[in-house]
Amino acid sequence: AGGRGASILCCWECVCDPIIMATRNLGTMSDSVLQDYHTRRHTSGLNTEELEAPLALVHSTSRINWLTARYDPDDSQRLQLLATGEGGFEELLGSLDDNLVIYGCFMFAAANQVKCAFVSWVGEGVSGLERARVSMHRSDMQAFVQPVASFDIQEREVPAALSAAVKASIATQVGASLLSYDGLAHISLDTNNIEAEREESAEEVYGRSELEPLPSAPPTTDADTGLLEALWAGEGLPAARAAALAKEVPQSLLGEVLWVWGGHEQLTPEAAAGLLSAASEEAAEAAEAAPHPGEALRGEGLRLSLCLLLRVQMLREGATEWGVEFARKRGGLELLSIAAQQLVSRHPQWMLTRHQALSCLEAASCALLGLSAEAPPPPKPSSTSAPLANAGGKQKLQIAQQQP
Repeated sequence: AGGRGASILCCWECVCDPIIMATRNLGTMSDSVLQDYHTRRHTSGLNTEELEAPLALVHSTSRINWLTARYDPDDSQRLQLLATGEGGFEELLGSLDDNLVIYGCFMFAAANQVKCAFVSWVGEGVSGLERARVSMHRSDMQAFVQPVASFDIQEREVPAALSAAVKASIATQVGASLLSYDGLAHISLDTNNIEAEREESAEEVYGRSELEPLPSAPPTTDADTGLLEALWAGEGLPAARAAALAKEVPQSLLGEVLWVWGGHEQLTPEAAAGLLSAASEEAAEAAEAAPHPGEALRGEGLRLSLCLLLRVQMLREGATEWGVEFARKRGGLELLSIAAQQLVSRHPQWMLTRHQALSCLEAASCALLGLSAEAPPPPKPSSTSAPLANAGGKQKLQIAQQQP
């Protein structure tokens, strides 16, 4: 039993510690083989000498940001440069050939970092023998390129769709180190065109822009801020406040704001909570339970028009009871908080809507406490008060307590 245990321990050491195993094997090598073992790198024999200079150029600060390589037709163990370019990953895709095995790399940018990614491609016309060679050479090529992410492109797709898949894979492989300040991975696959690609990807990821109205909303050709101002003032909003709010509405969204406001007469606190639920969720049931325009807002989250509808309802005169019912009994404040968090994660660039969402949260918070959202400014210390310099600590404390 003791001998068998020692045998298992020896095998375990060899498996877990390659250095132990290699050291034991050195004793069986001749002097010439031993010298070769220490001086040569053990690989599959893949020759990448021709790619060293181009790869260094890709890794440098030059505009060359991708390369591809193929096997030398006269030497299956040697790679030769196929193409380089300045247009990033999508330009690299143009060099793929259905009759070739191709290795490549490209630089991408994320969170103010520039990193390298590796790609491999096996065309449909490649023979079985050549495909078997890829399994031996791919790891050596990866070690040569030294990427942070790797991909096997298996079939041709629309470049935009393939780019989206690659970005998602990069985010998964590399992880949190690529996240920006907003908690998202804004990845650009073309380091020479980062800003343009960032704007384009924002539209892909986050859908319509902030200033683009809902498809079901009427056009804004006949709308103006004066009409909004008059409508809101007629519903009990102070004239100055109505004018200020109307000026905050972008021209392109006037039609949507007026359309959403059209259902305000049926907007009970319970209906308002249902409308928020419908906007935050994808569920059809939530939209059916919500008032107009619940179906149109389903899954859209906090829109500027929805924020203004709720905000005006809570700011108008005599709306204290409505605000308390909405914020406290119907869970409106909690629903608003959830919707605001979704807004930040889904649309971090929607700053106008974020401003309205924060103002709406402020109004709901005041309503939860039974306070008016339009509270007067804190009172100033009376001019008859004793000067602070002569009052001592007690008088200072009395003045500080006057301020809420």
